[in-house]
Amino acid sequence: MKHNILLFLFIASLCTPFSLLAQTTTQTNQAIATPAPQANQTNTVQSEHPQQVPQPNQVNTVPTAPTQQSAQTKQDTVFGPVTLHDDFTIFPVNKFGNTIYKHNTKILSFPDLILKGVKAIKNNYIYYGITRENKPVLRLQADSGFAFKSLGHNFYQLSNTREYTLMLFRISPSNKIQNLLPKSKSAQGLIYNHKGTAVFFNILVANIVTKNDRKQYVYRLQLHLVRDAQEKVVTIPNAIETMKLKIKWNTDHSIAYQDINDKMAIVEIP
Repeated sequence: MKHNILLFLFIASLCTPFSLLAQTTTQTNQAIATPAPQANQTNTVQSEHPQQVPQPNQVNTVPTAPTQQSAQTKQDTVFGPVTLHDDFTIFPVNKFGNTIYKHNTKILSFPDLILKGVKAIKNNYIYYGITRENKPVLRLQADSGFAFKSLGHNFYQLSNTREYTLMLFRISPSNKIQNLLPKSKSAQGLIYNHKGTAVFFNILVANIVTKNDRKQYVYRLQLHLVRDAQEKVVTIPNAIETMKLKIKWNTDHSIAYQDINDKMAIVEIP
């Protein structure tokens, strides 16, 4: 009986470590089978207003300067060359010292002017430019025998003493050189009323008469009207006769002249 009890205790002592080992092995296997938490699965406390991470195309950057090619393309677009008329070309535009060409030959260039336009008068040129004081001007490049005078308010008188011709020009509302009466060689006498209106005349007929034992010219004049804001030149009906090539403003809407009887006559301006 005693030997049986001892045998049972011996067998029990041998079985206990194996059971514990089995339990430990089972727990170890479970630990291995359970995956470890990944980095993006870490528990964090989220803010009530989560901060958004900017995407690559949402990053604020300072605009870079245009490339040399794009800058050159823009410059070519802005500065010309530009064909004016009658085979005249200007390059570059809007730049001091630019040049006007005719048939690809340089004819005009001035360091103190931005050239804007040109008009040929036979072999001479009236050119339009902007000064460094930002003032529009007309100037003449011509042979001897020509005179070019500013009358103020963008009007100019051209005189050719060789051919005894007179022409009037202005800088038009569209910023072009305008010959006020291109079919006439006697346009003159321009007066301006400081209200945006000018009147001038050309000679239709000049006759010689004898008055007080003196030979004098009697002129038949055609009056014309031009306004600052209008391109069109208006011819005033009914020519006038006078012995003096002179008219003056009577009011802002009428002019006065001396008729052939030396009396003051009035012409209403439409």
